[in-house]
Amino acid sequence: MRIFLSIFLVCSSFLAIAQDIDTMYSWMSNQIVETHLIDLDKDEISDTIFLKGLNKYTYNGKLIDFDPGIVQELIIKFSNGSKYVNDLQFDTIDNVYTKRFENLVKSNLIYIPKFKNDNQYVFMNAPSYGSSIEEMLCLKIDRTGVYDTIIPLQIYDIAEIDKNSNLEIVGIENYGDRVLSHTNFRLIFYFPFKVYSIDNVSFFNEKLTLEYQKKLESIFGKFKDKTYLVISPQNDTIAIHHSEEYKYKLQFPEVSEKLFKRTDISWREKSDLRLMRNEVFAKYGYIFNSKDLKEYFEMAKWYTPRYNDVNEVLKLMTETELKNIEFIKKIEKEI
Repeated sequence: MRIFLSIFLVCSSFLAIAQDIDTMYSWMSNQIVETHLIDLDKDEISDTIFLKGLNKYTYNGKLIDFDPGIVQELIIKFSNGSKYVNDLQFDTIDNVYTKRFENLVKSNLIYIPKFKNDNQYVFMNAPSYGSSIEEMLCLKIDRTGVYDTIIPLQIYDIAEIDKNSNLEIVGIENYGDRVLSHTNFRLIFYFPFKVYSIDNVSFFNEKLTLEYQKKLESIFGKFKDKTYLVISPQNDTIAIHHSEEYKYKLQFPEVSEKLFKRTDISWREKSDLRLMRNEVFAKYGYIFNSKDLKEYFEMAKWYTPRYNDVNEVLKLMTETELKNIEFIKKIEKEI
């Protein structure tokens, strides 16, 4: 009898958990994340865009970091009664490729460029998983309907390259090409770019791809092995060799991200530990007295010296950073 009771209680617990998950998923799927009113088909009457369904949030609105993306569904209701729906799963739009044209809606989930022609374009970004590249959903909308296509690239630029009143998509067909700098610079590991043209369908444009590549080479010269393209806060692009990437990215961003355990840093050289803790001070603009640290961080393009008083910098640091700095100093003394 006790065995049957135990089995019953276990089954009841699993059923309750399953019901909670089903309730949670139902709640998330029905959430309207964003709503936008805009005339997409150029009939001078506003259409309605719904971004529906949360992927990453709990009941209390806390963000959970897992695949896939943020929004589950794109719904467009046109003023003529027709409807377009796509449930590809969508993530945030990258400001790297929204620099040429103003976004007609205030959103970081959907990009509707202000582009002067008879068509309206809509772009949404599908998330990249651990084993896949990003995909870009492209909609071309006019009074005859919606033409949608998927571009299998990590996007670098959206532009009108050949002046034919259609937009082109420029991107890299590569896995893991972007480097998190943890600064105001973006680093992209260079691979030959591809250009897709968008008409009623998208197609790989070999002619424009070759022209685009020649234009890049006329600016930067022939690309060497392990080249990075660096995008500045002003959206200017420069090319560097990987040996210079330290000038544009933090070397030890983990100091700000998690509390260290001994096994995280005890294996490092003493000189690295010193740079690790002082990089946090540099991030907040401390002006160093030590000649070697001053020279080292002044080579970094992200470093902006602001404070002579170390106490001003300490006030800006997070609790995690402060605790890690003390822990690093402790490990340094033991080496």
